[in-house]
Amino acid sequence: MPICNNCGNKWSWSTSLKMGFQFQRGVTCKFCGEKQYQTQASMWKTSLYSMIPILLLPVVILLNLSVLLSLTIFLIPQLIVIAMYPYTLELSTEQEPLW
Repeated sequence: MPICNNCGNKWSWSTSLKMGFQFQRGVTCKFCGEKQYQTQASMWKTSLYSMIPILLLPVVILLNLSVLLSLTIFLIPQLIVIAMYPYTLELSTEQEPLW
């Protein structure tokens, strides 16, 4: 779980997950009020993990699976990636560019 770089408090799973669904770059720490940003390394990790369900597309096409089974193959890994997002999230007090 991510830890605020300003106050050192550990964020909850739900607070960390909310950061992934917001379109703004920084999120204010609910303990100290300081704005926190996702680190560059953390952005790369989450980008790579989110590609896993997409990489399953050739498997589904080659195996010619039913629609229900195809959706299951996509949804289960996607839910796992979303659930694991707070564990891969790292915070910084400074906004870092992606590259």
